[in-house]
Amino acid sequence: MTRGEIKMSTGDETGAITDLQRALTLDPKNAETYNSLGDAQIDKKDYNGAVATYSRALAVDTKNPDIYYSRAWARKEKGDFDGAIADFSQVIALDPPNTSRGYMGRGGAEFAKHDFDGAIADLTKVIELDPKSAAGAYGLRGNAKQSKGDLNGAKADWAASTRDNVH
Repeated sequence: MTRGEIKMSTGDETGAITDLQRALTLDPKNAETYNSLGDAQIDKKDYNGAVATYSRALAVDTKNPDIYYSRAWARKEKGDFDGAIADFSQVIALDPPNTSRGYMGRGGAEFAKHDFDGAIADLTKVIELDPKSAAGAYGLRGNAKQSKGDLNGAKADWAASTRDNVH
């Protein structure tokens, strides 16, 4: 763990950003340091800075699903739903064993964009891939169904989100 990461873990995002930026001047090809810097920027709600930092990390390592995942969340937070959807799609393509996280994120971005059909499809995939951890997917899919006027489907999903076997 670097000094910047230690500062981040103690809540000193400003100190972490300073240290991580300094580390990158010494090793500008370190994708993990860029990723940590982006995480610190997200903690400070600097979503534009985080997106730029994650993009620099991806210029170094184009195959890292964790960086795409982080950039997707930063993009979603700043309201760039199309960019978030594209990045979550990369997570799905690059990270087959853990694709439920990509589908969950993409479903959330689609919901925020009011693409309820896309959200329902992706959230259904989460439920299929990981039924025991799907409470959030059921809840958000219920919200998407409600937005489409399917109140019975929404109620069924909301009920499923609270069942013991979902958790």
